[in-house]
Amino acid sequence: MKDDGTIFLTQFLENKELVDEVEANFDIDGSMLLLGVDEDSVTPEDFVTNVIRKYFLGNAKLNSNNIDKIGNMFSMIHYLVHTDIDASLLANKNDQPVYYYQYQ
Repeated sequence: MKDDGTIFLTQFLENKELVDEVEANFDIDGSMLLLGVDEDSVTPEDFVTNVIRKYFLGNAKLNSNNIDKIGNMFSMIHYLVHTDIDASLLANKNDQPVYYYQYQ
């Protein structure tokens, strides 16, 4: 699980124009890239990607110098988004309690 994000990372970092675009417009492009949100439907709530970015990268730029940090960010998101969606669906469709544990 730890390095699963590197699958997406290599494709991402190979495209300098894409990296520059995401760096310049992380509010929207980061939401699309990390959360799979459609550009037209990005809301301020989706800007949680800025918090995620700050957690993994601090103030560092998106570039190959930070490949480990970016890889960790992609890996975490790869699993977290699907877990969150599944928990929400179960909670909304089930009349039994759904427990969503967050370990830190």
